[in-house]
Amino acid sequence: MPPAENFSVNKQIIYIASGPVTSLILTLTCWYFLSAQEPNSIPKFIFQVAFWVSLIFTISSIFPSSKIRYTHKGAPVRNDAAQIFNLLKYRNLPPQYWTALECIKAKDFSRAITIAEEMISNGIADLHIYRLALTAHINGKSYTRASEINNLILGKYKLTADDYFNAGTLSIRRQDHELALTHLNKALLLSPDHISILNNIGYTLSLLNRHEEAIRHLDRAISLSLNLAFPYNNKGFAQIKLGDLEGALENIKKSISLDDKNAYAYRNLGIYCFEKGDINEAERLFKKAKELDSDAPLVDEYIEEIKRLKEA
Repeated sequence: MPPAENFSVNKQIIYIASGPVTSLILTLTCWYFLSAQEPNSIPKFIFQVAFWVSLIFTISSIFPSSKIRYTHKGAPVRNDAAQIFNLLKYRNLPPQYWTALECIKAKDFSRAITIAEEMISNGIADLHIYRLALTAHINGKSYTRASEINNLILGKYKLTADDYFNAGTLSIRRQDHELALTHLNKALLLSPDHISILNNIGYTLSLLNRHEEAIRHLDRAISLSLNLAFPYNNKGFAQIKLGDLEGALENIKKSISLDDKNAYAYRNLGIYCFEKGDINEAERLFKKAKELDSDAPLVDEYIEEIKRLKEA
């Protein structure tokens, strides 16, 4: 009997495959009944429409495609065949991989790091495990080790958009924004409609004071999914820097309505209040942002500036 984790992957494959199989059965059924219908009859027309619709769905799902679609929450998904091929790559991964993945989902990054590093030290690491370890280290804020793993991936493997995205995210965390932009632009070439890549490019461009460019990328991200919080608050930040305070406020509030635990949205709302001269409310918002993410950039600088203003 396979391990529970592999069995879970097998169940996922079966579940995903049920869609294309059902569509294929419907296509063949419509084709079979078409020949039994009278020419130019209403039933024949109905079966023809059903046949072509189901055929289109079948073809679009049985051939792997790199095109990304997005759920209502902004999560990227590929077509059924691509998902199945991707899952097949994971079938033989060790049980520890799945345990570490669950730890990451539960935000227990220290435990995920321990498990991933044990796999690497035991010599059972492959690209999937290195990627898992990189994600754990980035989220666990152990950036030095994350950089070592990232350099190994960049130097050893054929890179995907996700690899360049991870490299760009790490560079953002290490405040090397020019390098981050280089990696993220490479990711965008491979996946032009990837919301998270567009969002991070927009964020990085704003940190480089290229706010008009930032807004173009963020507007594209928003157009692909109206329900992802970060592009709105990042656009709000760029608008503040361009002097469009009321436009910024609208987007920041939209971001908070989508994710009320978003430290960057509260930080940007604090910047808005600071620019409007309400330093007490700004200070409250900066402290709230810091509670949600102690590493949120610019927060400490603004808190210190408010302290100086109050002491003056």
